[in-house]
Amino acid sequence: MLVFIFFYLLFLETASAQKVVLNLRANEEKTLVTDYRYREVLDHRVQRSQIGEVFERSGQQLSVTFNDDLEQSATQFFRKSINPTDSADQDIQVRIFDINLSETFNPERKLYEGNVELGLGFFLIGSFEPVHLLDFAGSTQYQRSGFSMDKVEEVVNRLFFNSLVYFDTWIKSQTLNNRSLAKEIRLEIIDQSQTTTEQKVYYESNRPLVWGISRPALILVAETMLQFLPVSLSRAFR
Repeated sequence: MLVFIFFYLLFLETASAQKVVLNLRANEEKTLVTDYRYREVLDHRVQRSQIGEVFERSGQQLSVTFNDDLEQSATQFFRKSINPTDSADQDIQVRIFDINLSETFNPERKLYEGNVELGLGFFLIGSFEPVHLLDFAGSTQYQRSGFSMDKVEEVVNRLFFNSLVYFDTWIKSQTLNNRSLAKEIRLEIIDQSQTTTEQKVYYESNRPLVWGISRPALILVAETMLQFLPVSLSRAFR
């Protein structure tokens, strides 16, 4: 009897006005050491009022939503789930594209079976528009009894954390290969050797140019050639 009252009160804390309210809670004992930080989380979902429906013990369906503003709570979740190093200098933006929860009742097992799907996008924030790095599309299944409504929140939090691990594993494997993650650029100018031919003559340091006539003579030649140009061009060169 006491157990029944406990779970019933727990259910009342999360189910209000015919809906179940979920909280994102970071497990600070499982933080990831990173060389980046999470700047913000943006909610790009088309349907934001709820993420799905679950059953209560009477068989009635309840809509499921998040407590508070999802962008703020998700931002705090991502930030508290990592431990950036002192040299962390990359800012990451996360976009939530989709969260979908569905649940059915299995009469043989007398359990509720659910499926949660999560779609995210990870972007690198720089001087211009955020650069797309990676998408995450994950799902997880669960089973629960009529008294374990908290199982839904547990599964959703686990799926969000899985997306963190997925991105962290990817970015650590791409640091040296992905141009978008480059922290500095080294420019190498390679001077290709040019071969002198009868039509082209290239300057070579070991063969400096030597004029066969003096500078005054060159000026005299130039002035003489200007006399043969049209008047308009001759004035332009003077």
